[in-house]
Amino acid sequence: MLRRKNFRPFEIAILRAIAFLLFGAGVVGVFLALHRGNWRVALTSAGALILAAIYLRAARRGNPL
Repeated sequence: MLRRKNFRPFEIAILRAIAFLLFGAGVVGVFLALHRGNWRVALTSAGALILAAIYLRAARRGNPL
């Protein structure tokens, strides 16, 4: 995501796919970590959710952040 040109359509699709995978893994990780009381894993999963949001924002804008 470190370039000046806009994303091509297939790159936007790749970004969305990565973002949805990160989002799914983050949600599952947060729920399992909170269920077991493991705060370190919960914080790591929350970081994955934030990274997924950044990727989705870049895909929506169509250009790198």
